[in-house]
Amino acid sequence: MTEDEDKRKTINRLLLVNALTEGALEEMMEEPEYFDESTDEFLGDFNCTDALGNTALHLAARQGHAADVAALCGWAVDLDLHNKNGDTPLYIALKEVDDAEARFDIVTELLSCGAESKQPMPGGLTPLEYAKSRFPSETMLHEIIANPPHDDEDEIQPEQLRKQMYDSSDFADDDEDGGEGSSPEGE
Repeated sequence: MTEDEDKRKTINRLLLVNALTEGALEEMMEEPEYFDESTDEFLGDFNCTDALGNTALHLAARQGHAADVAALCGWAVDLDLHNKNGDTPLYIALKEVDDAEARFDIVTELLSCGAESKQPMPGGLTPLEYAKSRFPSETMLHEIIANPPHDDEDEIQPEQLRKQMYDSSDFADDDEDGGEGSSPEGE
C-alpha cells in the first residue's frame, strides 16, 4: 500500500469517527492537511462506510448533529446511500433522532439538498407515512417531507449535479452535429 493510500484510509476513518462528535466534521473540513495541495480536493471518500454500511452522513444524522449534516451536504455525498439495514440518512433522522428540533433541521437539510423522500423505508412506510404515525403533532415536519424545500430552485445542488452527470447516456452530447465526436473508429 502506498503512502497516499494509507493517508486516504486514515482520513476515511477520521471522517467516520468525527461524525460521532458534534462539530468535528466542520473542523475537519477546514484543515488543509486533509486536502490535496495542488487541487484542493478532499483526500477522503465522503461515501466511505463502516462495517454496518454507515457513511459519515448516516452517523452525523444518527447523532442529531444538524450542522455536521449541513457541512457534509455541501460536498459530493450520496444522500440516498442505504446502509446494511436498508436505511438512508433521512430514514435514520426520522427513526433515531429524539430531539424534535434537531430531527426537523436534519430532515430539512437532507431534503433541501435532494434526498429522496418518496421511496418506502424498511418496513414499507414512506418517510411521510412514518413521520405522521410516529410524530402526529409535528405538522411542520410532515409538510417539509410532503413538499421538500429547495435552497434555490435555479441552483443545482452537488448531489443533483452528480446524478445528472452519471444518469446521462451521452456525456459529450455531440451526436447531432454530424461530426466525428465520440463515435467509435471505423463507423
